[in-house]
Amino acid sequence: MWELEKLKDEQIECSKKVIKKDCFKDFNTIGGIDLTFIKRDSKTIGIGALVILDKDKNILHIHTHKDYVNFPYIPGFLSYREFPIINHIIKSSKTKPDIYMIDGNGILHPRMCGLASYVGVNLDIITFGVAKKKLLGDIKGDYVVYNDKILGKTIYHKKSKNPIFVSIGHKISLERACGITIYFSKYKIPEPTRLAHNTLSALRKEIIFDI
Repeated sequence: MWELEKLKDEQIECSKKVIKKDCFKDFNTIGGIDLTFIKRDSKTIGIGALVILDKDKNILHIHTHKDYVNFPYIPGFLSYREFPIINHIIKSSKTKPDIYMIDGNGILHPRMCGLASYVGVNLDIITFGVAKKKLLGDIKGDYVVYNDKILGKTIYHKKSKNPIFVSIGHKISLERACGITIYFSKYKIPEPTRLAHNTLSALRKEIIFDI
């Protein structure tokens, strides 16, 4: 049903459009995006949350969206499962952050076009990815290397033995993405995506499926 080879080609073309340098001098707000999925009968419902913070780490805005998901879970192709919900969240939110931190990978991906890059390129916004698990590559020092290319960086929090993995999405450098991540890290998971995750956890408990 799904032409994965065609999607691979699309991802490769998308990766060529990724800008890996800072296209901004400063920022005032950042938005964290996370998704969760719930099985209902034979269908899957995706729920996304956007939490926007200012540089003092105050919550300015929370926006959520839910919808049915048709694309299956296939590692390496999560963009096609999650992008429709993220696209709706970003476009329908009345408040727009300067930068988006996305729970997932950017160029730390087999075809250098993970979720954060796919979102950034397709919507022409500044994005980077923060993932809890290493999708691929070897850790050399603080960096994640795949096919002799640095695709991400590990960040350790003092309260956790395991790192998170930061990678470029679009229009930002790896070092700047890591600096922003560290600045917003009260716990292992940085505040923008941690608060988005907490928002989803609350929704899962009380959500009424009225799609």
